[in-house]
Amino acid sequence: MSALQVRVHELEVEQAVLANIITWLLRGKVGASSKTMLAWYLDRGSEDAYYPLDGSDFGRCLGFLAAVPAAAEDMSIYADISPVWERLVRRWEEIKRLYVEEVAIENYAMPKTSNLIRMIVSGG
Repeated sequence: MSALQVRVHELEVEQAVLANIITWLLRGKVGASSKTMLAWYLDRGSEDAYYPLDGSDFGRCLGFLAAVPAAAEDMSIYADISPVWERLVRRWEEIKRLYVEEVAIENYAMPKTSNLIRMIVSGG
């Protein structure tokens, strides 16, 4: 592939990612913590450092990552947002497993997921 063909492909990928972001913003479930992830994904910096406070917030973050798969490729970037985000990212898969379990049994209050998030946020 020539350098031009490679760049055209890169631009097509970038365009597809932007289309996913716009679709998520317009049709997805969006919250402060998921918008913080978006801002950090786009420019690796943001004044906002909102983090998920409970299972519902976490679900919106998962929705963002599902809608914009490129944003999930390197979760470590979100650890740089704040110390709380660093702790959450370190235990992301654990939180996600618990979230998926609670959604599967239609426990939409997600008490176990919410309790785990609160423990992590508080430094535990």
